[in-house]
Amino acid sequence: MIVGKKSNKKSAFILLCILLLGITGCTFGNPAKQETSQLTMEKEEDYSNDSVVIIKDGIFQQGSEDWETFKGKCQSQAVEAEHPVSITIKEQYEDEPQTSKVVSYDGERYSCDGRRWKYLLDVTEKSGNPEREGRIVALANGIYDYKELEWSVLSSNTDDFIDSDWLFWTVGDLTENEVSN
Repeated sequence: MIVGKKSNKKSAFILLCILLLGITGCTFGNPAKQETSQLTMEKEEDYSNDSVVIIKDGIFQQGSEDWETFKGKCQSQAVEAEHPVSITIKEQYEDEPQTSKVVSYDGERYSCDGRRWKYLLDVTEKSGNPEREGRIVALANGIYDYKELEWSVLSSNTDDFIDSDWLFWTVGDLTENEVSN
């Protein structure tokens, strides 16, 4: 009688494990999932070959012309989903590690870090120094101005948060601040 109860418990445990694996969608060894992730990685690697912007401490070091070309292509009607345009943005502030983002546009939406966005916002605002402008470039699903985006990250009130992906922040005129190599 004790042997039977252990056997029933063991069978119930095995059945429960099988059901849980089925419910949670275990994809161990699922070639379709592996194939999809491999295609995604290859596609992102293809994007990185287009052009590069490098920003250090809020100043363009390289690629301001590439950035303007990218924006121009995005605004034209020639972009198709089969041939998206993209740019790599590398940014570093002070002694922090450099970050790198690949932004692509397929004719309808912008993509970055696995998320899709409706708008590319490139907004400027005069700073405390009248000779210099502040510039925020971000991806978002709504249209916001400089002050709204800035306040979104400065405010401690969660109601002020704007779901966006900041691509970079610069200070001053792009052509004056780009470093010559």
